[in-house]
Amino acid sequence: MPSIVFVSSRRDIAGQNITSKLRELVGLGPPGKGNERFDLSGMECMLIDVDVDIVHVGRMVEEYYPSLVIHLSRHSSATGIPTLSVHVSGNISDADMGGEPKAISVAPAMAMLAALKELQLQRVAMNLDFNVCYEATHHGPSLDVPSMFIEIGSSPERWRREDAGQAVARAALASAMVTSTGSAAMGLGGTHYCPKFTQLALERSQPFGHILPKYALKDVDGAFFRYAVKRTLEPIDRVLVDWKGMSGADKERLLPEVEKLGLRIERV
Repeated sequence: MPSIVFVSSRRDIAGQNITSKLRELVGLGPPGKGNERFDLSGMECMLIDVDVDIVHVGRMVEEYYPSLVIHLSRHSSATGIPTLSVHVSGNISDADMGGEPKAISVAPAMAMLAALKELQLQRVAMNLDFNVCYEATHHGPSLDVPSMFIEIGSSPERWRREDAGQAVARAALASAMVTSTGSAAMGLGGTHYCPKFTQLALERSQPFGHILPKYALKDVDGAFFRYAVKRTLEPIDRVLVDWKGMSGADKERLLPEVEKLGLRIERV
C-alpha cells in the first residue's frame, strides 16, 4: 500500500498545474490512465487524478491506508489576493463544501509546517508575488487519516502560473518527506488566513494542528474542542490564542476546556 497519496482534480486548473510540475520533479512521464505509483526516498507514493471537485473526493483515498494525503488544489477568494496556502481539511460546522458536518480530518502538523516553510523558501527564491500563509481548518473532505491541502490562489490567472505550480509541487514533496516527531500547538481565534500563527511557524518553526478561527468559534463547544485536540497526528501540548482575535465570551467558554486538558495557554 502507498505511504503518501497525492490527489488532484481534472476539473481544477491549479491542481493540474501543480501535478504537472510534481510529475517532472519525480521523473514521471506524460499522464497515463488511472492512478500512478512512484518511489520517493524509499516511500511508495501514489498520484490520484479524480473527475470530481477535490472537496467532494470523499473517503475513497482511505482505501489505500495512506500515512498522509496531500491535496493539490486551487484556492478561491473574493479579494483575489495572490496566495500560496496550507491547511487541514474538514468541517467545524456544516458541510457546505464537501466532507461531513462537524467532522475534521487528522491534522499532520509537521508535514504542514514543512510545506509552509518550503512555500516561503520558494517564494523568496523565485521572487513570487504571492503571500504565504496557513488557513484555518475548512472544507471537505473529512478523513480519518492525516489530510492536508496545499493551494494556489486566488484567480484563474494565478492558478495557471507555472512558477506557483513549481513552488507548490516542491512544498508537497517537502511535506511528504517529513517524519512526524515532537509535539504541536492548536491555534485558537484570529482570522481565516492566520497571520500570527503563520509568523510563529515561519520564524520559530512552531507546528500547528487545527486552527479554529474567530468566525467559527460559535460552533465550537467543549466536546468539539476536545475532539479537535485528538484529531492531530502529533500530540498537542499547548494552545496558542490570538488574544485580540477572540471575543471575551469565547475565552470564558473555551479556555477552561484548555485547562481541563492540562494544556498550556499562550497569548499571541
